[in-house]
Amino acid sequence: MEKGYLLPASDSAPKHRRSKIPAALLTFILLIPILALTLPRVFSTFFDTSIPFIHTTFPLLAPTPPKGPIDWHLCEPSNTRFECGRIKVPLNYLNKSDERKVELAVGRYLSVNPKRMGSVFINPGGPGGSGLSFLYRAGPQLSQMLDGAYDIVSWDPRGVNGSLPNALCHTSKKAQDIYNLQFSRPLEFNNLTAEASDPLPSEDISILKHQFRELWAQTSLYASLCNINTLPSPEYESGFDLFSHYGTASVVRDLEHLSSLIEGPSSPVNYAGFSYGTEIGAVFVGMFPERVGRVWIDGVVDPVVWAEVPEYKSASISLQPSGLHPGDAYLVDTDKALNDFFQKCIDAGLERCALATNSTKSAAKLEKKILGLIKDIYHGPLPVPHAKNPGLLRSGHIRDAIFEAMYRPRSWPDLAEKLAATLEGNGAPILESQSPTLDPTAPPDSFFPILQGVRCADGPPVHRLLDEARRRRDQGSEGEGKDGEEEFMEEIVKELVDEVEKAYSETSKTFATTVSSPACFHWRLNPPERWVGPWDKRLAGPILIVGNTADPITPLKNAKVVNELLRNDSRLIIQDGSGHCSLAQVSLCTGKIVREYFLEGKLPQNGKVCNVTEILFPPLPKLAGTTSVSITSTSGEDLDGGVWVDAEEFKTMSEEDVKLLEAMKGIGEAIQWEWNPKQLRVIGGSR
Repeated sequence: MEKGYLLPASDSAPKHRRSKIPAALLTFILLIPILALTLPRVFSTFFDTSIPFIHTTFPLLAPTPPKGPIDWHLCEPSNTRFECGRIKVPLNYLNKSDERKVELAVGRYLSVNPKRMGSVFINPGGPGGSGLSFLYRAGPQLSQMLDGAYDIVSWDPRGVNGSLPNALCHTSKKAQDIYNLQFSRPLEFNNLTAEASDPLPSEDISILKHQFRELWAQTSLYASLCNINTLPSPEYESGFDLFSHYGTASVVRDLEHLSSLIEGPSSPVNYAGFSYGTEIGAVFVGMFPERVGRVWIDGVVDPVVWAEVPEYKSASISLQPSGLHPGDAYLVDTDKALNDFFQKCIDAGLERCALATNSTKSAAKLEKKILGLIKDIYHGPLPVPHAKNPGLLRSGHIRDAIFEAMYRPRSWPDLAEKLAATLEGNGAPILESQSPTLDPTAPPDSFFPILQGVRCADGPPVHRLLDEARRRRDQGSEGEGKDGEEEFMEEIVKELVDEVEKAYSETSKTFATTVSSPACFHWRLNPPERWVGPWDKRLAGPILIVGNTADPITPLKNAKVVNELLRNDSRLIIQDGSGHCSLAQVSLCTGKIVREYFLEGKLPQNGKVCNVTEILFPPLPKLAGTTSVSITSTSGEDLDGGVWVDAEEFKTMSEEDVKLLEAMKGIGEAIQWEWNPKQLRVIGGSR
């Protein structure tokens, strides 16, 4: 391993640049947030507290006799295929003298196939998504997809959910709820109906600057709370000391360690990662290329941008550092998804889309109407006295509701109903969907602390720039009339506004304020290592990369970038559909390729294009042109008879095809449960 590229926070080693790739190898490909993910965050209700793992792991029962280094036991008595365990791993793998440990919650859904092929480790994204919750929801479906040939294994990454020490920025859920209520107002900006090439008016720039100054203070407050409240014992100097060890490089070492314990130190590591989980996958194949087995990454984060581009410069095209591909922006394909929403609504008609009225007979007219609504609400917020939490509906609430729905096209009928209600003067549905959930009986959530902490641990250490400004202030070299820190803040505020302007003109005029944040200036993290490449190592086996043509947060070009870097050690699938990750809108073509890859090692042609199978704005049961497939959601509820497959295509499907579609749709729904984009604006995090 070239340790020169495992950069300690204090290293001054030069940044890795992408190696030049022959033009013939360039292909079209592409998960924040999060975000997270930068991200992401996504969908009407994101966490179902009736499921046992949202805030905890499976209930721990009396342990069965140990079957290996992990003391596995049944997670719950009613299901003998789910096993749970816990394991302590080094806080710092690179410092043998540091005896501190973190404790990981681990789970697996056992194979029942006599020809068991090993384990597949899975991660739903985030950062901050719970692997155990995802396993509970998606394990049976992924097992079905792969013929039960693998144990499906996951873990709560460092600081998340059942793993300890937990990352907490609030002392209680009540304190978290109060904070979220206070700071849940989204960023506002106008000029949506102007030409994209027109500059933002000076009055809008002034308003944006004021909001970014508030965001600067707010993200400073949040970082301080995380530093104070994530302090499990005197072993740690501060919460930041702990967060410094929660970055992706440490998570990847945990993955390699778990696989070595479960399958053996020389066995190939099989992995499926979605959204931010693709960053885990990209770092893993870079750090441990000799251990690569069957690896599937879907909804791809550009790993070079993630490691080298500061979070506050993540929205636009023009501000990327030299040496990176032009167009490395999260929002490149966001408006493609939005345009697809408008067009699919018009195609569905009023019976299936509440916005397809006589006054909106084309996608262009519908777009104009919705953007006009956002502009009207910008100038005059709508009082909503009858919501569960009465308040004012602002234009940012509408924009955020639309953005979140772009992650999951299955929610588009619901979005259309909410927007139609708002057009009629009823803002309650959107306001309620955007208001923080209040539940003082629940424990505080680790999702957002990890989302922000990992993003800052993985990226450039921009906090040092703020430290230098403070040093100038303390030494009295601040200049005329302003101290060093205030002057520095004004410089960053200007850059943030420039980001919005560039994103507005070059990527997405509707969502230009969505992803940029100054948060990492306030997170004084010093991780023991940051993986910044190389990203183009030769692997023990080729990996599978999947990207949608209209992914709102991890554009297709990201998947292409990874494919270009890995060359013959990867294969790209381009799924022609909307949503974040391919399972947001399932494709039988994509599903068959993934299945054959894991079961037979069969590889598709690089750049293979797959059409989607799932119908958006699905009709009611028994309508002409569709068929009812017996498909249920992960919660066991029948989805209106499962009418989401075209009748003509259904005639060509085998029973195995139908079961594969069922499994894929279930996995997609499970992934969406683990993302929570609704409150990103609260902390100014990435997706």
